[in-house]
Amino acid sequence: MIGKKDYMETMELQLLKKEKASLESKLFKKQQEQQSLKEKVENLENEKESLKKLIESAENKGEVSKISLSEIKLRTNIRDEYEFEEIEDLANDIVINSQLQPVLITNDNYLISGHRRYFAIKFINESPEKLGINSEEMKLPDFIVTYKIERKNSDISDTELQEIQYSENNERRSIDNFQLSNLFNSYLDKGFEQKYIVEKFKKTKGNVSSIVAIKKIDPKLIRLLKEFQIYAWSKSKFLEESNNGLEEFKQQYYLNNRGIIGWKPLYQIAKQNSLINQKKEFLSLYSTRLSESELKSSFFSDCIEMKKEPEKAEAVKSVLKHTNNLNKMIKDLKNVDSNKINDIVNDIKLLQQKIQKL
Repeated sequence: MIGKKDYMETMELQLLKKEKASLESKLFKKQQEQQSLKEKVENLENEKESLKKLIESAENKGEVSKISLSEIKLRTNIRDEYEFEEIEDLANDIVINSQLQPVLITNDNYLISGHRRYFAIKFINESPEKLGINSEEMKLPDFIVTYKIERKNSDISDTELQEIQYSENNERRSIDNFQLSNLFNSYLDKGFEQKYIVEKFKKTKGNVSSIVAIKKIDPKLIRLLKEFQIYAWSKSKFLEESNNGLEEFKQQYYLNNRGIIGWKPLYQIAKQNSLINQKKEFLSLYSTRLSESELKSSFFSDCIEMKKEPEKAEAVKSVLKHTNNLNKMIKDLKNVDSNKINDIVNDIKLLQQKIQKL
């Protein structure tokens, strides 16, 4: 007969065995997932190397051709559409110097890299008057110079395409932290771990975490931050400042402050736990870059009001103190001279002005 103690020990042993089997099963499943992910990474690396060789081959052989702009097909691009606010400058350069560097396309005419050049030539054709071009006197470039590789669009994965575009943009140091955040988050969405991103892009763990967090910034704030990168101020304030030509110190400000915003101030905004705190942090960093109309807009009204609260409380306190003094003076009205009455009138006027400011 099994005693109670022996029975309990047997039950505990069975439970431990079950738990051990469950853990072993989970471990085996995890190892399979890691092996699958490792194979996926190796395949992507092989695809990338293969594509790089094809690009080098096309460039070395000089396989350059002109094709109609209308034949180009678009897929995804690491840059977002707002990046093309600067496209007019490039369009002007192409008008003067022509297209100096070909774009890269697949053999079924999908654009792999060179989106800014594509959109610049498209801009020339669609808005020649903005560049001071008379389309009746000057023939507009309706073609684009290309390198064509021997691969179809369907042969190139989204991840491989992003890496090629990142490599091209990073070499020119023209990729910003918003685009980098979109890229890193796309890897996370596809199941890659942050460790892979750290090793892949040779970044620190803290840097990757901060850049990933940038996607939490409110879209309206992102829009303004991107305007700062292009105009130094918001677009609205830039137009105000440049309306009559920029003064010398403003020209210097424009030159010093336009360009890519670093990840640290962006992370400072992104890590705030609410929209109102994001807006407050944004204003503490960049309020001088906004126009008056933007600062007074409904979007920032809750932050501006909060900033005025201490000032308002002090004014209310002053008004209450003033009214108490007036009450005492009115009670003693029989005993005051005409000069005191004038003081009371002036105090009442001052009180009215303070009330109007609240």
